[in-house]
Amino acid sequence: MWLTIGLVIVSSVLIEPAKKVSSIPCSGNFFTTDNLGNVYVVQSDNSIEKFNPKGIRLNLANYKIKGKVHSMDVSNPFEIYLFYKDLNQVIITDNQLSQLGEINLNKPEVFQAAAVARSYDNGLWIFDLSDMQLKKYSKDMKLQLQSGNMRSFTDEIAEPISIV
Repeated sequence: MWLTIGLVIVSSVLIEPAKKVSSIPCSGNFFTTDNLGNVYVVQSDNSIEKFNPKGIRLNLANYKIKGKVHSMDVSNPFEIYLFYKDLNQVIITDNQLSQLGEINLNKPEVFQAAAVARSYDNGLWIFDLSDMQLKKYSKDMKLQLQSGNMRSFTDEIAEPISIV
């Protein structure tokens, strides 16, 4: 799969056309952006590249030994969460994509995490398929909130791919 990422400045005046700032040609699985305008690309070999808003590559990280990156949460660009669904694990990196730590989701007894996201207070939101619950954990993985079984709210079987 080929992704072409184009960064565009949209004019506040509707008459002026948008200007292309730069483009990042890449072969990747997916990409995301942070609130500083940086672009993160998960390549098809599961390496991760970070580009600045002008399209210049800043960093390259290689956590290929962990397998496929399922999702990436860059809502805090200084502490990035990489979710490895097959390992049921979250890798935490800094803004240079250097590993700061990892969270094994089996320890708090989350057996089938489908989606993971950072909470506003640096905790973790996890949707667990094993009991169909959305759960919020503190950074030290203590359970703070849980939704109850989602099957009691709907007849559909949900398998979320991301939490926003």
